[in-house]
Amino acid sequence: MKDFFLFFSIIIFSSSVYSQKVTVSGYIKDKSGKGLEMVTVVTTNSEFHAQSNQKGFYSLVIPISVKTLVFRLIGYETNYVKFKHTGKDLQLDVSLILKDSTLETINIYDTKINSSGIINIDPKVSSLNPSLTGGIESLL
Repeated sequence: MKDFFLFFSIIIFSSSVYSQKVTVSGYIKDKSGKGLEMVTVVTTNSEFHAQSNQKGFYSLVIPISVKTLVFRLIGYETNYVKFKHTGKDLQLDVSLILKDSTLETINIYDTKINSSGIINIDPKVSSLNPSLTGGIESLL
């Protein structure tokens, strides 16, 4: 009976520890301090995720076993943030750095065709086109 009680206690304790969850929330900003919208916040295994709002605020409920969050936004460097749990909800403010990206020079050329609105139609070809009147006027 004592062994059964010990086994049952271990099962209950381990399941309660495993199922503990905390809320991690905070603001995601750029270098100037402006809140970044649409930043994806995920756990390293991508099981839990959230997105920041217009002011850069996010909130994510995760298991206590998660120790790293990944912050991603197109045009910014991905930020991996490790943290320690205290068993309580956590505020984690993050700053993202703009990627240094340079584009190669693109040359665009324009040429003008000087046709002045004249349409050249070969009469032999125009007679092959079906029309109600059979004339060239149906092509214009």
